[in-house]
Amino acid sequence: MNKLFNLIVALFVVAVMVTTNVIALSVSPNIQYEQTDDEVNNVSNVPLIFLGSSKYYDIIINKMREVSSDISSASLDDLSIKAMSNNSVILMDAAWVKTQDSSEVSDSLKVSLDKGAPLICIGEMSDIIKQTGYTMDYVGGCDFIVQGIKVFEGGQTAVYTGAGNIDDVDEVGEALSAAYSWALKWISNTIPECRVSSLTGPSSNPCLSSGAYWGWVHDWEFNSLDSLKPYGRTNIQNEYVYLYNDNTDIYDWYSVHFCQEAVPGKVAYDRGYYTMHMHTFIDADYGSHASDELIKRGPTTTSGTTTATVNIGVTLNQQGAGVTCGYSWSYAISDVAVEETGDLSLETGNWKHEIENGCAASRCTLDVYPGASIRVNQGGSIQPYESYANAFGYHGLWGWYVKSEHTYIHMPFILA
Repeated sequence: MNKLFNLIVALFVVAVMVTTNVIALSVSPNIQYEQTDDEVNNVSNVPLIFLGSSKYYDIIINKMREVSSDISSASLDDLSIKAMSNNSVILMDAAWVKTQDSSEVSDSLKVSLDKGAPLICIGEMSDIIKQTGYTMDYVGGCDFIVQGIKVFEGGQTAVYTGAGNIDDVDEVGEALSAAYSWALKWISNTIPECRVSSLTGPSSNPCLSSGAYWGWVHDWEFNSLDSLKPYGRTNIQNEYVYLYNDNTDIYDWYSVHFCQEAVPGKVAYDRGYYTMHMHTFIDADYGSHASDELIKRGPTTTSGTTTATVNIGVTLNQQGAGVTCGYSWSYAISDVAVEETGDLSLETGNWKHEIENGCAASRCTLDVYPGASIRVNQGGSIQPYESYANAFGYHGLWGWYVKSEHTYIHMPFILA
């Protein structure tokens, strides 16, 4: 009797569970998985406005729903109205843009950019952005999936590039998530502070007594994403600054704070690839900028040290400077040797960070921060030629071998 009773109870419980599952599925047919607390917290309520009709439309929308809870579409006519709040991100498909009147697109985008809305472009849209009066940084050496631009009231810009194969569904999804994360960092219309502050106190810093200071004018962020898989990733986040109140009507000064990151395959993909060396290069007088001069660069070549120091500020009465205003920083280089082979007569800086094979720095994420200062004629712009390469390799039978060393080219146009 007890066995029969237990069997009836068990069958009843199973029936209730099946019925509950059927009801749940009928009420929420689109639910594919249950979100974790981390996934819920990562969804932003910043409005995302989408323009375009792409073959990847479903992929784009589904991926964006993972990161944004407020997605809407817009036309060129109502884009500026929807983007009136600076708390909006615009996502536009370059393939669709090519089917539209370019002047109508640029006119609509200019209004939105002027209001401070970050723009993410799927594909190449540099020509359209140029028609708005702003400029995307030139990036070479890769195919890219997304570009981004944020404009501030004074004309300063932040730019983003995400590399990869635009025909690969997985890479498109990852690139969109990374670009949206970039855009969220630039939602505010407040111009950011420099990473390296020169305001250290009036008694110790001649910048303050003269009123001179280094002010932020441009930022470029680059992600190789999965384009180098499985060897590693290359990430770059450069800051460009301008010397204000320089007390001279002959020259202007710009400085570059490089941030180049190597993420070896051992970290990014749990594969047996290490970072072997990192290469950073700048040519200040490239092309039509023959009069631009690279006046300082750092760090210099190191040997047997654990810290690299960069000091690229200006000094009164040197190189035509009308003030003294420091701009310096340092970074750790344990198990890393810096080889600097630039040439001031050629206006170049050329750094190679050579990493000891198999050490902690080679198997973990590593950031390096060289820097350079450029002098231009009063009112001039800069457009340096820059290149970056991280060498990823492995330990084979007869030693260490480089497997991947991909070079990326970057040329920003900056006018303070």
